[in-house]
Amino acid sequence: FSTEMWERFSYYGMRALLVLYMVDYLLRPDRIDSAFGLAELKAILERLSGPLDVQPLASQIYGLYTSLVYLTPILGGFIADRWLGRTTTIVLGAMFMILGHFLMALEHYFLPALLLLILGVGAFKPNISTQVGELYDTHDRRRDRAYSIFYVGINIGACLAPLVAGTMGERLGWRYGFACAGHPDQCQCAGGRGFHTRILVHHIGHRRLEERDYSGRRGAVVAGDRECSVGKRN
Repeated sequence: FSTEMWERFSYYGMRALLVLYMVDYLLRPDRIDSAFGLAELKAILERLSGPLDVQPLASQIYGLYTSLVYLTPILGGFIADRWLGRTTTIVLGAMFMILGHFLMALEHYFLPALLLLILGVGAFKPNISTQVGELYDTHDRRRDRAYSIFYVGINIGACLAPLVAGTMGERLGWRYGFACAGHPDQCQCAGGRGFHTRILVHHIGHRRLEERDYSGRRGAVVAGDRECSVGKRN
């Protein structure tokens, strides 16, 4: 619940700030060359759609970011099923997202940060949802209730993110909304800090799931295992 809530908080907080950050700060003529690869990306987009002012360019980058976020879960699910397993892929995706938020505080690494966030969501999102379903048997009524609770977390994170992260970004500075700064005397971001904490809780809690059969089955499905053995009900 809380892990997915913070992941959605992280994602929607990023969306709330991204266009404003580019329009008001990063894509200004005196700033755009400071970001690695951004001028080259602008040249490529202008070849495809013609000259782009600051606002249209920000919208193009935002559109690419959000579209790839919804495309990469296909790859994330495939990697989890074929090679790494769900738990490993979830943790890897979380690490990508945390690092991406940290790099957003450094304008030079804007595009690498977006790439890490895209890959992180792709690895994390499809597999955390699958883990919830694997805690229960196919016909167990608790599965529906579990997904209802799970989606409450999604909605809470999505609702709070623009308010908290947006306010921090506008009033305290962009880096306070995106990521933790590189100095210990400066505060951490809302999305990055909370998400980092919940990933630790998820990793610790997953070990307990390996010790208990929550679904009432023999050989219960252990969330995150590459190969899941489903036994008969007792």
